[in-house]
Amino acid sequence: MVLAGLLAPAVALCAEQPQDFAYGVPIQIDGREALYEVDIPASVYRGVTRRDLGDVRVFNGQGELVPFAPEPMPPRKSQPARPQAVRWFPIYTNQAQALDGVQLKVEKASGATVVSVAGDNRKTSDKHRLAAYLIDVGELGKPYQVLQLDWRQKTGSFAINVRVDGSDDLKTWSTVVARAPLVRVDYAGQRLEQREIEFTPRTSRYLRLSFADARAGQEAIPDLQLDLTAASVRTSAIALEAPRNWMEVQATAGDNIGEYRFDLGGPYPIDRVRIGLVQNNTLATVDLLVRTTSAEPWRTVAHTVVYRLTRDGQQIASPDLAVGTHTERYWLLRVDQRGGGLGTSMPTLHAGWIPQKIVFAARGEAPFQIAYGNLRALPGAYPIDTVVPGWRDEPRPLLPQAQTLPEHLLGGLGVLHRPPDRKVWTLWTALTLGVVVLAWMAWRLARQMQAPAAAAKEG
Repeated sequence: MVLAGLLAPAVALCAEQPQDFAYGVPIQIDGREALYEVDIPASVYRGVTRRDLGDVRVFNGQGELVPFAPEPMPPRKSQPARPQAVRWFPIYTNQAQALDGVQLKVEKASGATVVSVAGDNRKTSDKHRLAAYLIDVGELGKPYQVLQLDWRQKTGSFAINVRVDGSDDLKTWSTVVARAPLVRVDYAGQRLEQREIEFTPRTSRYLRLSFADARAGQEAIPDLQLDLTAASVRTSAIALEAPRNWMEVQATAGDNIGEYRFDLGGPYPIDRVRIGLVQNNTLATVDLLVRTTSAEPWRTVAHTVVYRLTRDGQQIASPDLAVGTHTERYWLLRVDQRGGGLGTSMPTLHAGWIPQKIVFAARGEAPFQIAYGNLRALPGAYPIDTVVPGWRDEPRPLLPQAQTLPEHLLGGLGVLHRPPDRKVWTLWTALTLGVVVLAWMAWRLARQMQAPAAAAKEG
């Protein structure tokens, strides 16, 4: 009863209303669903007073607070790479010739590509043997890390160890895999097979597949040659970049020569940056630093080289830089002055972030709105699992997407400078003390109830 008596007036006076927040962003929904998700617009980051967005709320058309939760940032996704078929050529040698001594040459004749081995690559007699396969990977443009093979076999069981070497010029070879098994066994209607060879990513134009157990002058494994029918390579999974919002910030001069400051205006969750240079043929080493307030020291988040060059009539600029996720408002570019730095021009900072989302319950009547900008507000969001049951399940529940309208004023800038409400703080203090008193009373009551029981046992 003590707790209820203290809690009732505190809740009544502390109930938040839209006018307690400086800004609002209307939300458009179709009204057919119970839950909606909406991207947090850029204006929210400029108006909040907390880096954790703890002063963000969602209200309905009657000014009532509705349940909402921030969505966790989506995990990075990747797209499995598809195998790409490659060409292969058999390499025949005589029994006295070691594989390392074979001279290979790729030639094109009459529209066909052939491989010559010291001027001859034909099995002209029983003295010639299949020593290896030359695999032409071609120009993939990216590293590959799996060689996948298929073959024709005469028996139901096949097992062999192969060796893979790599080369870019058919002259110098390096070991890719010294010993890898290829297996295909059919038994009782079941198949056991191993036809993939994995290795560290590489870009070699050519691969040489030979028998790992072969020795110079001898057959590798009698009557068990590898009769290839297909070959392909597979690259590593392709990372899929999430769409980002971008903002361009102009620099102002820093305290020292070669320093440029950028004010983002709010705690945007920046994870990509790009430095825009004005003068052509500029190249410089730079450090990128951040801080939350002007009173804090700078912290370095990146050390890199930025450039803008013209080569063969084409302009080349330094790529986007991944910096992790930083919500600091102030950024500093510190340029090494060797080579003249950036000249007399001022750079720009292009900052990108993955839009965050919040989920809210469409309780009550529209229009709904996001409210923000309150120095006294404490975090009021629910965990995502509370608002969206089954959120952690696979597949994740799909929610309809709501749309936002332009920002408008609610309580206005005066809310940000409003002095603390002493009555509210007094009531919260009384509430806290009431909870402490209630806990103490419960503890004493429990002790008093335990005393007769202990006395009875002793008697």
